Amino acid sequence: MSDDAPPTPLVGQTFRVVEIGGRPTLEAPSAELTFGGDGRVTGRATINRVFGPYEIVGDQITFGMLGSTMMAGLPDAMDQEHRLLQTLAGPLTIDAGAADGRVTLLSDGARALVLEYAVLED
Repeated sequence: MSDDAPPTPLVGQTFRVVEIGGRPTLEAPSAELTFGGDGRVTGRATINRVFGPYEIVGDQITFGMLGSTMMAGLPDAMDQEHRLLQTLAGPLTIDAGAADGRVTLLSDGARALVLEYAVLED
């Protein structure tokens, strides 16, 4: 995250991905992303762990080269993971104005990802 960027609802939070490209995500296994204050994202892309840099400038978020583990899973889960990683490859616009508290990431004005704040268990 650049030093002059205003705070966003993403930084320092963990989210469950609830929609990718207008399609609801699987309940299990789920996809989750944590946006660290150090400009690194970590999480689970559905089956595999994912990690790498991100940058927020204004209301735009871009991801650098993301790494992941290389495990295989059931076809539906692997399809969801592939769609998520493809979506993270392009620039996205952050829209945190939803009345339900969800954060939407837009690609060319269309809903690309819908994120829901995750409740983490101790």
